Amino acid sequence: MIPYYNLFQHGGKIVHAIVTTINKNEVIVDTETEWGTNIPFEYLIIATGSSHNKPAKMTADSKEEGIAEIIAQRDAVKNANKILIIGGGPVGIELAGEIASVYQDKEVALVHSEGHLLTDQFPKKLSDLLTKQLNELNVKLIFGEKIIFPSSGIGDGLSPLTLETDKGTRIDSDVQFVAFGAKPNTEVIKTLDQSLIEQNTTLVKVKPTLQLEHDDYAHIFALGDITNVKETKLAYRAGLHADVVAKNIIALINNKNLAEYKPGPEVIFIPIGKVLYFFCFNLLMRSF
Repeated sequence: MIPYYNLFQHGGKIVHAIVTTINKNEVIVDTETEWGTNIPFEYLIIATGSSHNKPAKMTADSKEEGIAEIIAQRDAVKNANKILIIGGGPVGIELAGEIASVYQDKEVALVHSEGHLLTDQFPKKLSDLLTKQLNELNVKLIFGEKIIFPSSGIGDGLSPLTLETDKGTRIDSDVQFVAFGAKPNTEVIKTLDQSLIEQNTTLVKVKPTLQLEHDDYAHIFALGDITNVKETKLAYRAGLHADVVAKNIIALINNKNLAEYKPGPEVIFIPIGKVLYFFCFNLLMRSF
């Protein structure tokens, strides 16, 4: 949706391609470029982000296809009587609030496997406040149950469907949105070195300087959702990471000391309809 045309003020090139392999000093792409399919580098920043179910992130490769996806989802919600949202994290909460505040005549149900909104990582006061707001919008909240997905899946989620939870609750809906299951896009990093990936999280191991955690790859950095930095994965953090990475590449070029990234207080923004909730809290204290 946001073009890259004005990304570089002094030179620079944009290559629209998929990286299939990362080597120590080059990447291999699936499209022929002016360098062929092997693009060399002195420094590399890996910022491949994460994958989410629609509508949190779309699967389209072009702006036109993306707009078509959005219009199809919007029209499906507009024409639906019953809307099911699966997952009670920030994405599910925001989506439920947006729909319920615009379409007050529709039945919006949210199913969450935890006993309350969000997870125990967040303060109970926050969960209780968000629950109160969704209740006031008449969102039906079903806690402590998991949707059993059919083996064939739910398709694009824009057709009438009856699903059942692991507790036997049957839910009829005209539209279904899956609002959980973010996955870091780190598969391609395995082509460089499989030991760089944490087995339990599939996140990439980085040093406090955001260099890959391997002395052979001091010239390769990672930032954003893919890193194993101990913090919640939120979009604004990528910008904070980028500042450190940019400074450190300049420092390496000039043989200077590197800066370290230090996670700050936990911050979360959750819009519910026209109301935006901003919370800053300490995860260890679980208070805000």
